[in-house]
Amino acid sequence: MRGWIIGLILASALVLGLGPAGLGVLAMMGHQALLTSLRDQPAAVTVLRESHWRGWLVSGTSIELLIQGAQPDDPAATWVRLENRIEQGPWLWLAGDWPPTLMRIKTRAEIRDVHLGGRPLAVPILSLQTDAHLDHGVRLSVRAPAGSAEATHESLGVRHGELAGELWVGLAREVRSAWLSLPELEVSSDLAPLLALTDLRLALEPDADEGATIRLDAARAVGPVAPDADDTVGSWSGLRAEALSMRVQQASRQGLRDLRLVLTADRCGVGMHDYADAEVGLVAERLDPDRLLEGVASLSRLVQARAAGWSSWGAVTDPLESLLPVLARALGEGRLLLDPVRLVAPTGPLVGRLDLRVDPASSSPRPRADTELVFTRARIDGELAMPETEALDWLSRLLLLGMAPRDAALLAAAREEARTRIDEWRYGGLISIQDGRVATALRLGDGLLTINGKTVPLRAMQGVSAVDVPAAERPERMIPIAHQTLSIDRS
Repeated sequence: MRGWIIGLILASALVLGLGPAGLGVLAMMGHQALLTSLRDQPAAVTVLRESHWRGWLVSGTSIELLIQGAQPDDPAATWVRLENRIEQGPWLWLAGDWPPTLMRIKTRAEIRDVHLGGRPLAVPILSLQTDAHLDHGVRLSVRAPAGSAEATHESLGVRHGELAGELWVGLAREVRSAWLSLPELEVSSDLAPLLALTDLRLALEPDADEGATIRLDAARAVGPVAPDADDTVGSWSGLRAEALSMRVQQASRQGLRDLRLVLTADRCGVGMHDYADAEVGLVAERLDPDRLLEGVASLSRLVQARAAGWSSWGAVTDPLESLLPVLARALGEGRLLLDPVRLVAPTGPLVGRLDLRVDPASSSPRPRADTELVFTRARIDGELAMPETEALDWLSRLLLLGMAPRDAALLAAAREEARTRIDEWRYGGLISIQDGRVATALRLGDGLLTINGKTVPLRAMQGVSAVDVPAAERPERMIPIAHQTLSIDRS
């Protein structure tokens, strides 16, 4: 019996004596692996300086990095310094935590030369603590004290409350829980606030059966506002909301993602438009993440290239025929459902619904062009109703999207053009107007498009893409401004 006791004492002494040193060696190996990984990306990350030291119970590392901008031609680079204190020892193991903490890494993160909209933005110094537990789980906590930096003509100002957050990851790299809180955040230029958040709370709640649920709440949210938003007539920046709440639920099946989102706000607005009791529901099914990201990037490029051109197109189907092929490629054989979409304006509610899906590919009795095949497989079912005054305002903004500078004559001309188009659509049977409300419905199936019950021919089903129609064959739209006429370039 005495031999067993002596053996246990010796084994414990060996573990307590050599264990911390072994963990210190593992920490240094991890540091070297990180450096190797960073140096394998010379175009994106440059290691400016690194050092490390190893003790029996405490070790440390320091590393300075230069991270290049997201765009290849962006000369701006972000400077980062990470100072780590690595604790490994018996007092940590026997602290009473469960599961026991084997190693604790305390990190001081200093970040400089962060740019937003081309202007530098001050980032607070972050304090991070990473605990590695006996069950192979990892818990990361982040803290930053409240602080502020004044805006100048060259740099943005920032004011924020105390930041706190935590991320807990399990053995299989599954997220067990995550949360973040920020009482206040305001980013401003020397002229006006650009982004403001009040009482922001973010949480992730995993569920073994239904996937993860992300919850976001904010008492007030404003922005983002472009620094030059006041000079752009059609700017969509300046979103604002009060009592904002968002719930996102996601799940995976056979490598594809399902997503459900509910967004509500007691009050919200954009520009001069104010709404109450806003609610938006989104359901996405069978999405391929890689395909979706590629499609979103393609859609963004197309929208930017066509932002002004759409205001000069005469055919109401032109935007649909340009956007749908990109959306269909992003969805694959998935589905996108917007329901409900509801906003209450001072003049009445805006209510909408959109169901977009792509049927699986099937053999065709005759060869078809890719674009024609997309319109044959795509299914759209949508409705929209709103006050006529809101329809006029929003159509005017669409016609002026991206134009500058702000001009009263331009605004009046755009509203007159919007009035003309609404009248044309009404007389053509594409919309209905009753009791001051505009309503329409859109259906697409088997290559047949109906708008408000009226069949509308598609160029794609005739072997012609909307983007391939020569400019000379498109009806010209001219918006007179003062004593000149503005013709929007469609190239």
